[in-house]
Amino acid sequence: MTDAEPDGSLPARLRALLTGLGGDGRRRAKAAARGGQGDADLVLAEGPHLVEEAVRAGLTVVAVVATEEGRTGAAGEAVAALAHRGVPVHTVAARAFAGLAATRAPQGVLAVVRLPSPPPLAGAWAGEGLVLGLDAVQDPGNVGALARTARAAGAAMVALGRGSARPDDAKTLRASQGALFFVPAWRGDLAEAVAAARAAGARVAATAPRGGVAPWRADLRGPVLLLLGGEGAGLAPALAEAADLRLTLPMAAGESLGVAAAGAVVLYERVRQHAGAGGGGA
Repeated sequence: MTDAEPDGSLPARLRALLTGLGGDGRRRAKAAARGGQGDADLVLAEGPHLVEEAVRAGLTVVAVVATEEGRTGAAGEAVAALAHRGVPVHTVAARAFAGLAATRAPQGVLAVVRLPSPPPLAGAWAGEGLVLGLDAVQDPGNVGALARTARAAGAAMVALGRGSARPDDAKTLRASQGALFFVPAWRGDLAEAVAAARAAGARVAATAPRGGVAPWRADLRGPVLLLLGGEGAGLAPALAEAADLRLTLPMAAGESLGVAAAGAVVLYERVRQHAGAGGGGA
């Protein structure tokens, strides 16, 4: 266990990492570049819940920074367990911690965590696997919320297409409530994900503002790649055309739901179908 000075002194490399990891994806990438190639998958888990989830997921924790209260509060057991494993735990004063935290109301504990590496796309549809694909979903809050729902719905992976918020963005991670510690995030061209789904025998389903069938009238069971389009522009035409199923949510008023809400409806319709409550054509 390592204690910092009361003025908040920390090893220079750790302080540089915290400065970058607490920001958006661009700042995070710059911080990783300064720290070297091995830091490319590091993220900032801030607050008791995220620290506890990182421990629960069995992830590698590089370091912990906490106030005296943070070390003995809600995350006390998790911090003690990490210290017992030999993870450096740095104690700083509350004012110094506030200068390191990414949130406006710091909770006294944060950890630098290594995200899990996503498995190859080809294996994501094993059994009745589900992959959630997000095309240019730019808002970190939406990406995090969708990752959280995907975890609850049993998804094997979240595939983030070009233009989507990064999974290592501090806001994305907080919005996911730690889901990204359990559901790996793949990043790349979603056309590659579509090709991998086809090769694996999975169907491709995509939401559409009009012209599709209601999710509860489609069969969403079995291996599926579910594609959702970004805020405003929606799904890229080439991806929409590649879909085997086009899903449209009936609207009593308005034009569409937000992407996080629409995704939740479709994901839980799949859960309902797998639970035996009915399926395509119900």
